[in-house]
Amino acid sequence: MMTNRRIQIGRYRLLNLLSRSRYTAVWLGEHVRLKKKVAVKILFSGEIQDIGEQHRTKRRFIREAGTLAQFDYPYIVQVFDSGEVDGWLYFVMEYAPYGSLARRHRPGKRLPLSKVRVYTSQVGRAIHYVHVRGFIHRDIKPQNIFLKTRNMVLLGDFGLVITFVAGTIPGCFGNLEGPVRIWHLSNGRVLPARQVTSTHLQLWSLNGSQVIALFRVLTRK
Repeated sequence: MMTNRRIQIGRYRLLNLLSRSRYTAVWLGEHVRLKKKVAVKILFSGEIQDIGEQHRTKRRFIREAGTLAQFDYPYIVQVFDSGEVDGWLYFVMEYAPYGSLARRHRPGKRLPLSKVRVYTSQVGRAIHYVHVRGFIHRDIKPQNIFLKTRNMVLLGDFGLVITFVAGTIPGCFGNLEGPVRIWHLSNGRVLPARQVTSTHLQLWSLNGSQVIALFRVLTRK
């Protein structure tokens, strides 16, 4: 990966580290020929000691890239490429030059309500787009909402994404069926799992996760 004092993976030169989690890192990258700026997410699976956990983490990483590749929507991060070099899995995404909401708007300074309204509307549309295709993000927060421009957001980080099948409670509830019940936030009804549809869960997730993200943006907490 080291070439002429520059770090490179596949066809992408890695310029600056944007973020780092336990086993992944996101770099600002550049296509070596086209000079196009991108974000490159890399999985350091070799740092995971437990073999079972290593395989599960790899599957989640590959699933995240595959899920994003299915989406084509203005307010969701696009995936352009993926690959593996020397055992390092990576995928290449749309670069958001203004960073995340959490980094751009730090604690202590509240945003104008007009700007919050724009962000919330765009995130809500992105969530709806995902849900009608049978997916649930599960990790909506300012750290995972990125700014393509000052007034346009991109929903990203689909590492916890799951699919939803009507009649079951999804993975965040342990894939339970039968007598399990959830609270339907739109009208207060309680539904058994067999009656839950993607529309019900869509309303639950959209209301709950978006309200939390909105609260954090407004209060900077």
